[in-house]
Amino acid sequence: MSLYPFAGAHAVQSVAFAFEWMQPLSEDDFGRVLALQHKLLAALPNVARHPALTLNMAGGVPTTAQGTGSVVFSRPPSSGAAAPSRVLEISRDKCVGQINEYTRWKPVWEEVLGWFKSVAPAIVETHPVKHIGLQYNDVFYWRATPETLDLRTVFRTESPLLPSHVFDLKDLWHSHHGYFVKQNEPREHRLLENVNVNLMDELGQRSILISTMHRAEFATPLFSTEDLFPVMTELIPVLHSRNKDALGNLLAEDVARSIKLFAEEDRR
Repeated sequence: MSLYPFAGAHAVQSVAFAFEWMQPLSEDDFGRVLALQHKLLAALPNVARHPALTLNMAGGVPTTAQGTGSVVFSRPPSSGAAAPSRVLEISRDKCVGQINEYTRWKPVWEEVLGWFKSVAPAIVETHPVKHIGLQYNDVFYWRATPETLDLRTVFRTESPLLPSHVFDLKDLWHSHHGYFVKQNEPREHRLLENVNVNLMDELGQRSILISTMHRAEFATPLFSTEDLFPVMTELIPVLHSRNKDALGNLLAEDVARSIKLFAEEDRR
């Protein structure tokens, strides 16, 4: 086929890990986060403090508010890409670690977990964690005329994650699907899963963007790092496995094989 995964050996454009809390961070909280820069310097040498923004509902124009909106640690791209290679963003209600130059699952997750262990002590003792999440963005490019793209060779026609209507479409479309699943391990939680598929024209070629997100909401918040990390280190690999299953339930077998979705080397 003329279908090309984003990175050749895999289709991952980016992956993000997150934990979230309910009460917004204060300026003092952000100050404690910034004081930890030395722990992140080797992996994320750049740091920026961004002001909070408010939205004028009458005019819809964002305006700068007083106070910090987020602190962002980052690493420049290793190539000529526009996006940073790695980003750790601590905003008022969440901490997100994002990898934009994906390699393989294990080293990527271990790297982000190290970032979290550096900053979480400044946050979690006063801001119990309510959510933990994982999101992948996968991209495939169709390098032929759009009319020749047969979606039946890309997706499973029997997949419950796509409406059957899309298989006869030749123009652009999107399908956004979400649902909750109750889970008991490693801690009781309600899991929100989203499978969003967008067919679009990007960089002069027909593109398929698949965004898969898994967000656990805990019945009882995690009140300390002693609570957080045992749960996180057990839960995130489970979410990763669910992510692979969701993608495998969406993609045609040949496409899943092309990105080694279930290979032992675990490109995913």
